[in-house]
Order: sequence, then C-alpha cells, then structure tokens
Amino acid sequence: MQVMISIDWVNHMGYNSHIMNKKVCSAVLLCLMTVSMLFAADPVETADAQSSIERSYWDIGIEQSEDLKQFGYDYFGRWAPAVTGPIDSSYIVGPGDVLRIYIWGDPVEFGELQTSYEIPVAEDGRLFFPPVGRLSVWGSTISRIQEIITEQLRRRFRNFELDIVPAEVRQIPIFVSGFVSSPGVVQATSIWSVLDILSEAGGVTKDGTLRYIRLIRRDGTVIPVDLYDLFLFGISSLPRIQDGDVIMVPPTGNVAAAGGEVVRPAIYELVEGETVGDLLAFSGGVRLSGSGQRGTLLRREGEGYVVS
Repeated sequence: MQVMISIDWVNHMGYNSHIMNKKVCSAVLLCLMTVSMLFAADPVETADAQSSIERSYWDIGIEQSEDLKQFGYDYFGRWAPAVTGPIDSSYIVGPGDVLRIYIWGDPVEFGELQTSYEIPVAEDGRLFFPPVGRLSVWGSTISRIQEIITEQLRRRFRNFELDIVPAEVRQIPIFVSGFVSSPGVVQATSIWSVLDILSEAGGVTKDGTLRYIRLIRRDGTVIPVDLYDLFLFGISSLPRIQDGDVIMVPPTGNVAAAGGEVVRPAIYELVEGETVGDLLAFSGGVRLSGSGQRGTLLRREGEGYVVS
C-alpha cells in the first residue's frame, strides 16, 4: 500500500495557489488536477451526497481514491447549537434581555435596598430600576450599565457592592448567505457562535468553503472565520454573533487529498501559502506502516497525467 496525496486546483474564487513550494519526500504520491469546471454543472452538494470533487478522485482510478471524502462537512450534522453558555461583561444589551442586579453592603443591611432585582429591557431600549428610575441601556455593555447604576446609587448610598448578570438573553435574527443548505434568516440567541448559526442553517455544502467564511458586522467590519482551527486543532475561539451580523460562505478554495497510509485520509481545503507539509499535518501524517514505502507524484496536465 502506498501513500497518496492529491491536490486539486479550484480557482473560481480567484485565489492564487503556491502550495508546491515545498520539496516532497519520495514516500508520497501526489495527484494534481483541475476540477473547477465540474461545479458549474452540478447542483448544490450536501454532506451526505458525493460531491464533484469526490467524484473526480473516483474517476482517476487510483486504489482507495474512491473512498476519499471532503473533510469537515459531516461535523454540522452532529453539532447542536449552545443552549446556555458563559456571558461576560462585554455582552451588549438590547430589547428582550432581562438583567439580574445584585446589591450587597450597608444599605442592604439597613433594609434600604433589595438584595436583588430582575428587570427586563423594554422595546425602547430602557429599563426601570426602582432606586434610580428609567435608564437607557440599548447598545451598552453590561460593564457600562453597571458603572451607570453604581454612579447613580452612590449619590444616596455608601459602602455597597453591585453586580449585574443576564437572567435571560434575547433572540436576534442573523442573515446567512452563500453555500449553506438553507440560506436566509436564522433566529438565534446572542450566546451562539458562527458554527452554531451555520449548523442551524443546515451546514455548509460541499461546494462551500470552511476556511474563508466571513462574519460581517453592522458597521462593515469583516471577521474571517477558519473552521479548521476548531475541527483540526481544537481552537474554539469562534466569534459570537451580534445584532445585525451577516454570515457569508463563499465557494470552496483550493483542495488537496491525502490518502493511502496516512492517519486521516480525506480531501482538505488549503489557503494561500500552505504547503504539502501542512496537508500532511491535516491528515495526521504518514502511518508507521507506510513510512518506508515508495511514493509517486501524479500531476494532471491537459487531458492526461504526468507521473514522477
């Protein structure tokens, strides 16, 4: 059994590919081909259906290539959006939120203030806190609201402490476009991440990127999202959503396959500047059983292949 790595150049996004700038060891088989023309004629690919890219490996006729699947797309079927989660003081408050305010210290001991209040944020973005009256909080962080209320209370009381946490969080509409199974508006809670939203939209289709996803804020700020950080390396710092966010999933970029005697045979998506070494890292590396075996490079040129 030999080790196989296959790289497909899919340039319909306009990405430049320079992944062959690293010398390939003799124990690796490389197969290079262009499959971008297959996308134009095919319907949207789901995680269960065989995609144009996967079928292109089948057509090569290399041993085990027919079993290669695009990496990462089946995660969406197993992912459930978060029901609860930690919310820090940077959480931005809006209509529909309910805040719980805790107060302790001398005023509480004398019975001048309640120990806790549970207050909804009204449709106009204000809340009514009995000791100080109505306050406009729409668009403010929890830490800023805590500063405002503390400043108001200090006009009458001393030696107290105050803390604010969300008792209930509101639902917000998030628009999802591009290569997802069900594009459109997703009703979400503000503790959800980009992955939660994409899962609720049916997941990214196999002709959509997992590595060039864009989160567009209301002010036009674009936050790039690379799901390989989580899927391959366990880095879970995905951005949380906010009011007015749009999630855009462009078509997939360049893809490459590692098969045969590697730990995790699959078809992987590459970003600009990544090398064959990165591809081998994605696949978990060569198994011990394949480390001493001969490799081959198979590159598509025109209507045929060049083997070396």
